[in-house]
Amino acid sequence: IIILKADMSVTVMVAIKTEDFSKFEESYKQRAEARSEAGIDTKAYRVVGDENRAIVMGTAPSIEAFRQFMKSPGQEAAMSKAAMLEPPVATFLEEQD
Repeated sequence: IIILKADMSVTVMVAIKTEDFSKFEESYKQRAEARSEAGIDTKAYRVVGDENRAIVMGTAPSIEAFRQFMKSPGQEAAMSKAAMLEPPVATFLEEQD
């Protein structure tokens, strides 16, 4: 269960499995402007010990804004180019005091 205020940004962690990390990295870099326009600020990491897994961490204006971005034609095309082996798994996080 995710409980967030409507006007609050959300932190998101996305787990990705790709057949070639360099293809993912290239696709990720090409989408920087689109992410920025959508108000999404992320950074990609390679998983230590598993060269074809990545974690993308960052913030989005809302869960809905992030989901809309991920379903956009440009993002779907980018994920195809990234040689993903399975759909990305997004986890939404709420900061605690």
